[in-house]
Amino acid sequence: MTPTTIPAPTSLPSLLTAAIPPELAATAATVDAHGSPCVDGDLPLGQQLHWLALENWIYACHRMLPQAQGLQAVRGLMEACHHSRALGQWSLAYHLTCWPVGREGVPLHEQLGRWGHYRAQIELYGGLVGKLGPEVDLLCWHGLGAAHCHLGEFKLARPYHEQQLQWARAQGDRSAEAQALEDFGQWCYDQHNYSLAIHYFQQQYQLVAPFQSDRLRVTVLGKLGRTYCCTLKIQKGLSYLKQALDLSRGLGCRALELKALADLGYGYFRMNATEEAIACLETVLAELDLVGDLALQASVLRNLGTAYGWQGNVHAAMACGQEALALSRRAQNPSLECILLIDIGLWYNWHEKNYDQAIVYAQASLSIAHRIGSHYDAIMSYTHLALHSAQKQDLVNAESYVQTALHLLEDQQDLIDCETEALVLACIAKVHWVSGRQLWAFFTVCRSLWLLPPWQSINGRVILKNTVATLTPSWLQRILKRR
Repeated sequence: MTPTTIPAPTSLPSLLTAAIPPELAATAATVDAHGSPCVDGDLPLGQQLHWLALENWIYACHRMLPQAQGLQAVRGLMEACHHSRALGQWSLAYHLTCWPVGREGVPLHEQLGRWGHYRAQIELYGGLVGKLGPEVDLLCWHGLGAAHCHLGEFKLARPYHEQQLQWARAQGDRSAEAQALEDFGQWCYDQHNYSLAIHYFQQQYQLVAPFQSDRLRVTVLGKLGRTYCCTLKIQKGLSYLKQALDLSRGLGCRALELKALADLGYGYFRMNATEEAIACLETVLAELDLVGDLALQASVLRNLGTAYGWQGNVHAAMACGQEALALSRRAQNPSLECILLIDIGLWYNWHEKNYDQAIVYAQASLSIAHRIGSHYDAIMSYTHLALHSAQKQDLVNAESYVQTALHLLEDQQDLIDCETEALVLACIAKVHWVSGRQLWAFFTVCRSLWLLPPWQSINGRVILKNTVATLTPSWLQRILKRR
């Protein structure tokens, strides 16, 4: 997929030399003291300045790109992209956008996403759309949709995925169609619409299985496995995740294998197999430098911290949560940041009884949810604000938050899975209990457990455990602790 009139380059300087237009050919043959072509000639001054800047940036940065480990290290390459677009040198801009950087030699546009620089990605892709033909447009539509999804801008992402799918089906391009279906599935997954996500991932797998590479099959199996786990079909999800890991081990790519292992660790956690989950996630965490994906690191730390918490290691759980929160901010992943803020707020509530601090974290989550327009994150934020406020005995605000959460839940019923609804109801039951409405509390928690049976989900067991603790008199709890 290299639509270019420029010969395949062996280095950035040779790429620049091949791109210089005919009217500069005579002076381009002149070489300065550093061995770089002298760009000069009968062009408008503005164009000459762009060529000069392009030359300077390429010669300043090309030797450091194989060791690049952050945005600053590729700044020169991004500036070169900007100047090549300003000159209308679209093939050159495409080559620069796809130039390998870092130890793994990942294309610049993809590596920016791993580092969490989605705005920079959007700038690169946006500048190439409509310039070099459908193959490059497909790459850009895919990248623009994914970048907007990571930023929580789902309405902006959808048109790009639609363009991908429409073009692929019109052209009969099965490979492009499979990629578009995966992107639509991820778009649904990120918005917690798991049933529709499975629909798209299954369509993709049917296209992928007969003719695509094993690497792509690993990715699709992993996505199907995680999504089935989210719908409480844990055993089916684990089956897909184990297939993905087994397949990845025969490909000789440790980074891909680590991603598959992280997915399996998540599946074990959802099954309440905490020891197996911790073993998988600790292995991944020890080698995550091979992957260089900040969002993945944050997700692994979040799951590992929760598993530590289930084992009673509260300090390790909090440390993982705070580190994951910092990484989610560096990765500019607002949806993951919302989840982590809620998680940390719950730890302050449960283990430190610091309800004020818990409210601060839930309010921060709500602010992000409103900014990105995420109804799911808003529902969870309002629910936890109600819980923390009730336990602080601020019953007026607690009741207000409950009503807002219920109103949003009713409006978004088609997009909210049963696990989310059960968690919301469990928190509301706690608010009813603290407010003295014990009968309503009992009725609401029963609805929650009916939606989320303890034998199906780790969260169902959490709800049951907390319910039993609430109903057990304090004097009996003290006796049980002594024993």
